Amino acid sequence: MSQLAVADPEVAMAVKPAAPARPSVVSLSGITKSFGPTLANAGIDLSVRAGDVIGLVGGNGAGKSTLMRILSGAMWPTLGSISFAGGEVAFAAYDTGEAQRRGIRMVHQELSLCANLSVAENFFLETPGESASRPGWRALYRTRARMALDAVFPGNGIDADAEVGHLTIAERQMVEIARAAATPGVKLIVLDEPTSSLDLDRSKQLRAFIRERAKAGLAFIFISHKLQEIIDIATEVVVLRNGRTAWQGNAADASIGKLVQLMGGDANPVHQHAVAAASSQDVLVRLSGPLTAGLGRDIEIVRGEIVGLAGLEGSGQKELLHAIFDPGHKQHAGVSRRAEAGFIAGDRQKEGVFPLWSVLSNISIGALARRSALGLVSDRANRDMATGAAGKLRLDDKRFQSNIT
Repeated sequence: MSQLAVADPEVAMAVKPAAPARPSVVSLSGITKSFGPTLANAGIDLSVRAGDVIGLVGGNGAGKSTLMRILSGAMWPTLGSISFAGGEVAFAAYDTGEAQRRGIRMVHQELSLCANLSVAENFFLETPGESASRPGWRALYRTRARMALDAVFPGNGIDADAEVGHLTIAERQMVEIARAAATPGVKLIVLDEPTSSLDLDRSKQLRAFIRERAKAGLAFIFISHKLQEIIDIATEVVVLRNGRTAWQGNAADASIGKLVQLMGGDANPVHQHAVAAASSQDVLVRLSGPLTAGLGRDIEIVRGEIVGLAGLEGSGQKELLHAIFDPGHKQHAGVSRRAEAGFIAGDRQKEGVFPLWSVLSNISIGALARRSALGLVSDRANRDMATGAAGKLRLDDKRFQSNIT
């Protein structure tokens, strides 16, 4: 008689059956993508199962965007394969339409909504064939939009009939996320910097929604530079560096310091504290008049200070920053600035970059007037300046000629 036959029945009953394996959603294998001499992805493997929340991190130029474009069908790799539950799919037959038919949705960092259409109409564009010939489709998608937004962001207050171009960037981000999550048949949602414009409460709502839907089998790839969010929400973390997988493992084994080091940064930076009292010569910006009437005093920003600007979306932060950047404008009374200033826009698509230009041109445009002798542009001077700026941020100057988007 075998050992199995004489086993203690009480012991046998105490053994719990293994949890069923979660089905695969998609697998990428050996993904390599080159742009001329630049290698954006080099032999990357990535498998996503139902219910996974994969945190994808890496510095600028690490290859995250290229990899996600390949996954979403917007770009073909130079080498590599993609497989679904039914087997491998040839990239020649794989595009954004095929990716969407297989349940993959991408929420881009640079939002892709139609600004001249309403929120409800943008929802209609996601699945137009479902009710194209059905009377009352506007009312149907108006209801769907409201339900989808409330499911992810309760109390959002967004009007489904509002024109998207009139929404704040945070509201547009909420609409795009909710639209992707509400798509019928969705299996995997790629979220590229989804909280970049959301306040703390909305970010918490999104993470709570992700946890809830992941339990039901929906998979997510969550891309963020906010490493604490990655550790908080992800079940697995993938770190890319210079187009390669630097580390892949359980989120429980990750820490902010470890991820920073894997990305190529310094996990223990040395902080230098200014000890000398600021003199009047160090005042770079002064705010006065109506801007500070409620405080009863002027505000001075001195050399070496890092000033935090707090407030809810729409409280005037953007307008104040515009005023500091362009104090000579007639509408910006009460602002004086004694030094040059740079401005990094929150809405990069509208105010931050020239999307059809190269990385080099976008970096150098801010200093073009100062570096153009007699109105002539020197390519060498532009490259030297951009190389210095890129070095400070650890950007790869080999990608200067690539398009910025």
